[in-house]
Amino acid sequence: MKVFLLFVFGLGWSVYLGGALVMAWVWRPLQKGLPPGQTGILCLKMGRIYKYLALVSLGLVAVSWAILGLIDHHGVLIGSNGVFEVGVSGLLRGIIGAAVWLALVGFVLFMGVFLHPSSHVRAETNQGEAGREKMKEMRLKSISRMNKVLKAELATALVATLIMALSSATVIPGGH
Repeated sequence: MKVFLLFVFGLGWSVYLGGALVMAWVWRPLQKGLPPGQTGILCLKMGRIYKYLALVSLGLVAVSWAILGLIDHHGVLIGSNGVFEVGVSGLLRGIIGAAVWLALVGFVLFMGVFLHPSSHVRAETNQGEAGREKMKEMRLKSISRMNKVLKAELATALVATLIMALSSATVIPGGH
Protein backbone atom coordinates (compact mmCIF):
# COMPACT_ATOMS: atom_id res chain seq x y z
CA MET A 1 0.00 0.00 0.00
CA LYS A 2 2.88 2.33 0.79
CA VAL A 3 4.34 1.95 -2.72
CA PHE A 4 0.93 2.65 -4.26
CA LEU A 5 0.49 5.78 -2.13
CA LEU A 6 3.97 7.02 -3.05
CA PHE A 7 3.08 6.42 -6.71
CA VAL A 8 -0.19 8.39 -6.35
CA PHE A 9 1.67 11.19 -4.56
CA GLY A 10 4.36 11.32 -7.26
CA LEU A 11 1.82 11.15 -10.07
CA GLY A 12 -0.35 13.88 -8.58
CA TRP A 13 2.63 16.16 -7.95
CA SER A 14 4.10 15.51 -11.41
CA VAL A 15 0.84 16.30 -13.20
CA TYR A 16 0.33 19.44 -11.11
CA LEU A 17 3.88 20.71 -11.57
CA GLY A 18 3.86 19.85 -15.28
CA GLY A 19 0.64 21.80 -15.72
CA ALA A 20 2.02 24.81 -13.85
CA LEU A 21 5.19 24.75 -15.96
CA VAL A 22 3.21 24.53 -19.21
CA MET A 23 0.94 27.39 -18.17
CA ALA A 24 3.83 29.66 -17.16
CA TRP A 25 6.53 28.76 -19.67
CA VAL A 26 4.56 27.62 -22.72
CA TRP A 27 1.01 28.97 -22.76
CA ARG A 28 1.53 32.48 -21.38
CA PRO A 29 4.39 33.35 -23.81
CA LEU A 30 2.55 31.71 -26.72
CA GLN A 31 -0.65 33.69 -26.22
CA LYS A 32 1.16 37.01 -26.64
CA GLY A 33 1.53 36.32 -30.38
CA LEU A 34 -2.07 35.26 -30.99
CA PRO A 35 -4.85 37.54 -32.23
CA PRO A 36 -7.03 38.83 -29.33
CA GLY A 37 -10.11 36.83 -30.38
CA GLN A 38 -8.20 33.56 -30.45
CA THR A 39 -6.40 34.37 -27.23
CA GLY A 40 -9.68 34.95 -25.41
CA ILE A 41 -11.24 31.65 -26.46
CA LEU A 42 -8.09 29.59 -25.94
CA CYS A 43 -7.31 31.26 -22.62
CA LEU A 44 -10.83 30.56 -21.39
CA LYS A 45 -10.52 26.87 -22.26
CA MET A 46 -6.91 26.48 -21.07
CA GLY A 47 -7.69 28.21 -17.77
CA ARG A 48 -10.68 25.99 -17.11
CA ILE A 49 -8.77 22.80 -17.93
CA TYR A 50 -5.80 23.89 -15.83
CA LYS A 51 -7.98 24.77 -12.85
CA TYR A 52 -9.60 21.33 -12.72
CA LEU A 53 -6.38 19.44 -13.55
CA ALA A 54 -4.48 21.31 -10.83
CA LEU A 55 -7.18 20.86 -8.19
CA VAL A 56 -7.59 17.12 -8.88
CA SER A 57 -3.80 16.63 -8.87
CA LEU A 58 -3.39 18.57 -5.63
CA GLY A 59 -6.26 16.54 -4.18
CA LEU A 60 -4.41 13.30 -4.99
CA VAL A 61 -1.29 14.77 -3.39
CA ALA A 62 -3.16 15.70 -0.21
CA VAL A 63 -4.95 12.39 0.23
CA SER A 64 -1.90 10.22 -0.46
CA TRP A 65 0.35 12.46 1.67
CA ALA A 66 -2.10 12.36 4.59
CA ILE A 67 -2.41 8.56 4.47
CA LEU A 68 1.36 8.17 4.12
CA GLY A 69 1.71 10.28 7.25
CA LEU A 70 -0.32 7.69 9.13
CA ILE A 71 1.85 4.74 8.10
CA ASP A 72 4.93 3.87 10.16
CA HIS A 73 8.30 2.50 8.98
CA HIS A 74 6.93 -1.03 8.82
CA GLY A 75 3.87 -0.18 6.72
CA VAL A 76 1.52 -0.43 9.70
CA LEU A 77 -1.15 2.20 10.17
CA ILE A 78 -0.13 4.32 13.15
CA GLY A 79 -2.67 3.97 15.93
CA SER A 80 -3.75 0.46 14.94
CA ASN A 81 -1.80 -0.85 17.94
CA GLY A 82 -3.43 1.72 20.24
CA VAL A 83 -0.44 4.12 20.12
CA PHE A 84 -0.49 7.27 18.03
CA GLU A 85 2.73 9.28 18.05
CA VAL A 86 3.56 11.85 15.42
CA GLY A 87 6.49 13.57 17.13
CA VAL A 88 7.71 17.12 16.66
CA SER A 89 9.33 16.53 13.28
CA GLY A 90 6.20 14.83 11.96
CA LEU A 91 4.01 17.63 13.26
CA LEU A 92 6.28 20.29 11.77
CA ARG A 93 6.38 18.41 8.47
CA GLY A 94 2.59 18.26 8.49
CA ILE A 95 2.18 21.96 9.23
CA ILE A 96 4.64 23.04 6.53
CA GLY A 97 3.20 20.59 4.00
CA ALA A 98 -0.35 21.73 4.73
CA ALA A 99 0.66 25.40 4.46
CA VAL A 100 2.33 24.87 1.08
CA TRP A 101 -0.61 22.80 -0.15
CA LEU A 102 -3.11 25.45 0.97
CA ALA A 103 -1.05 28.16 -0.72
CA LEU A 104 -0.99 26.25 -4.01
CA VAL A 105 -4.72 25.52 -3.88
CA GLY A 106 -5.27 29.18 -3.00
CA PHE A 107 -3.28 30.31 -6.04
CA VAL A 108 -5.25 28.01 -8.35
CA LEU A 109 -8.61 29.06 -6.92
CA PHE A 110 -7.72 32.76 -6.93
CA MET A 111 -6.73 32.56 -10.59
CA GLY A 112 -9.62 30.32 -11.60
CA VAL A 113 -12.41 32.01 -9.67
CA PHE A 114 -11.41 35.68 -9.59
CA LEU A 115 -8.71 36.59 -12.10
CA HIS A 116 -9.55 34.31 -15.00
CA PRO A 117 -13.22 35.33 -15.37
CA SER A 118 -12.40 39.03 -15.06
CA SER A 119 -9.92 38.73 -17.92
CA HIS A 120 -12.78 37.71 -20.22
CA VAL A 121 -15.14 40.61 -19.53
CA ARG A 122 -16.66 41.81 -22.76
CA ALA A 123 -17.87 45.31 -23.43
CA GLU A 124 -21.55 45.77 -24.19
CA THR A 125 -22.28 47.17 -27.63
CA ASN A 126 -24.14 50.14 -26.11
CA GLN A 127 -21.20 51.25 -23.95
CA GLY A 128 -19.52 53.20 -26.68
CA GLU A 129 -15.81 53.65 -27.26
CA ALA A 130 -15.09 54.85 -23.70
CA GLY A 131 -16.79 51.78 -22.23
CA ARG A 132 -14.92 49.42 -24.53
CA GLU A 133 -11.60 51.09 -23.62
CA LYS A 134 -12.40 50.75 -19.92
CA MET A 135 -13.21 47.04 -20.37
CA LYS A 136 -10.01 46.53 -22.34
CA GLU A 137 -8.01 48.21 -19.56
CA MET A 138 -9.70 46.01 -16.95
CA ARG A 139 -8.87 42.87 -18.96
CA LEU A 140 -5.23 43.90 -19.34
CA LYS A 141 -4.91 44.57 -15.59
CA SER A 142 -6.49 41.20 -14.85
CA ILE A 143 -4.10 39.44 -17.22
CA SER A 144 -1.15 41.24 -15.62
CA ARG A 145 -2.32 40.14 -12.14
CA MET A 146 -2.84 36.61 -13.47
CA ASN A 147 0.74 36.51 -14.74
CA LYS A 148 2.07 37.63 -11.34
CA VAL A 149 0.00 35.07 -9.44
CA LEU A 150 0.97 32.34 -11.90
CA LYS A 151 4.66 33.16 -11.35
CA ALA A 152 4.20 33.12 -7.55
CA GLU A 153 2.39 29.77 -7.80
CA LEU A 154 5.14 28.28 -9.94
CA ALA A 155 7.88 29.63 -7.64
CA THR A 156 6.13 28.09 -4.62
CA ALA A 157 5.73 24.75 -6.42
CA LEU A 158 9.36 24.71 -7.58
CA VAL A 159 10.66 25.53 -4.08
CA ALA A 160 8.47 22.76 -2.64
CA THR A 161 9.81 20.37 -5.29
CA LEU A 162 13.39 21.33 -4.46
CA ILE A 163 12.77 20.75 -0.76
CA MET A 164 11.21 17.36 -1.50
CA ALA A 165 14.11 16.40 -3.77
CA LEU A 166 16.76 17.42 -1.23
CA SER A 167 15.11 15.68 1.69
CA SER A 168 12.55 13.24 0.34
CA ALA A 169 13.01 10.84 3.24
CA THR A 170 11.83 13.46 5.72
CA VAL A 171 9.47 15.65 3.71
CA ILE A 172 7.29 12.92 2.21
CA PRO A 173 5.78 10.78 4.95
CA GLY A 174 6.64 7.15 4.43
CA GLY A 175 9.64 8.02 2.25
CA HIS A 176 12.06 6.60 4.82
